[in-house]
Order: sequence, then C-alpha cells, then structure tokens
Amino acid sequence: MMARILRLARSEWSRLVTQRLFLGIAGTAIAGAVAIFFFLQLESVESYDVPRTAFACFSEVLRASSWILALGAFLLGCLSISQETSGRTIQNTLILPVSRTDVLLGKALALAVITTMLFVATSLLALALAAQAYDFTDASADGYVLVERSAMVRHAFLGWALTLAPLVGWAILGLTLSTVFRSLAASLAAGGFTFALLAASQFFASDAPVHGLLFVHYTDRFLEVAAGLAGGLSDAFWERREILLGLGTSFVSSFVLLIVSLIAFRRAELAS
Repeated sequence: MMARILRLARSEWSRLVTQRLFLGIAGTAIAGAVAIFFFLQLESVESYDVPRTAFACFSEVLRASSWILALGAFLLGCLSISQETSGRTIQNTLILPVSRTDVLLGKALALAVITTMLFVATSLLALALAAQAYDFTDASADGYVLVERSAMVRHAFLGWALTLAPLVGWAILGLTLSTVFRSLAASLAAGGFTFALLAASQFFASDAPVHGLLFVHYTDRFLEVAAGLAGGLSDAFWERREILLGLGTSFVSSFVLLIVSLIAFRRAELAS
C-alpha cells in the first residue's frame, strides 16, 4: 500500500508543480517576501531601542509570508480533487490497480511535500535577504547583550519548525473541501468563504480563548514569538502549553480532516 501511495504522490506532485497556479503561488510568495523585506528597510531605525538583527528580519519576513503560503497551500488543496472530477480525468487514475484510499492519501502526501517545499524556499529567500542587510549577531543595546546569538538561532529555528504543521493543515483543509464539494466552482467558492472566515477570525477574534483550539491561530504565531524574542526588549516567550496546543490542534485537525476526506471520497459517485 505504501508503495502505491508513494507512486501516486509522485504523480500528483508532478501534476501540481507544472500548473500555472503553482507557479503563481511560488511567484507571489517570492514577491511578497521581497516586498515585506523592503518595507522593513523603510521603517525608521530610530523607532527601535534595539538595532534590528538578521534574526529579527528573517522571522518578520517569514511571519508575514506565512499567510501567503497558507493561502497557496489551501488553494492547491481545493483544486486537488475537484479539478480532476470536473474534468473527468480522475477516471484515468481510478482504473489503475489502486484504491480510492491510496489515491487520496497520495494526494495528501503530495500536498504536504509541496507545502514544505514552498515554505523551505521562502525561508531560504528570507534568510538571504536578512543576511544581505543585517548581521546575525547578538541583540544588544547600549553595549549590553540582551539575547545571545546562539539563543536567537534556537528561537528562529523553533519558530520555523513549529509553523510547518499549521501550514500543512491548511493544505489538508483545502483537500477536504475538494472531496466534499468535488465540483471545481463549488470547491473554490467554499474555499474562498472558508479562508476569509478563518483569516478574519485570526485578526478579529485571536484573543478569544476558543481560538487557540483552531490550527489557523498558529499560522504565524510561533514566528511572531521568534521575532519578538529577537527584538531583545519584547515580553515574548515560549509557552509550553501554547506549543503543545499548536502542534496538537494542527495534527489532530489534519487527521480528522483526512478521515472526513476519505469518507467523502470513498462514497462519491465518480462514474464517467
């Protein structure tokens, strides 16, 4: 079964990365990261008590870019099934000696790999931009070291690693909508409404206690903490409970959404 899933994932990966949508998402992520970087450059340095370091720049650029990546991964998920069912090309896969479970899990794996690839590429760009403009040095003010460089390396890496789980969650959510609605137009309409609703909840209801149980809350949360810690004088800190909630809600949500996707896909009428 695993061999079939890997083959299907490779095929799905090849199909998605050659589409104009993927190229558009990648281009938008690159353009967004560059635009955010130049915006940070235009900010008045005098407004900061602690000179900005490359660690802070990296985390801030990646934090803002994470929402672009979330939308991109979500859109790819929304198209993964609906695009093929609307075009009736899904039959070309189903006539192979594979089960529908294999097909869906292959698509989910491909989406996770593509999301990771986009996140890594954007991270490398953010790292290069930060290194070009700032130094990877201690955060200090008036000759006093506030945060050592070794600590900021750990903070930046932790913020980066913890952000990957909610980004994959966005892709799996899109896949679920794609299997439930199947029609391309319906999937995109439902996707647009869902993303707008969840994004709005992040910006207008992020302080609500229940919001911490949604994986979308952690789309940029851990990078926000990393950027704050790199600022030296911020009151940001790593909270064990928040880390566990961020990982737990992302993994549990992805698992539940995959189960819903499997049920919907296995019961769907996909006859030609």
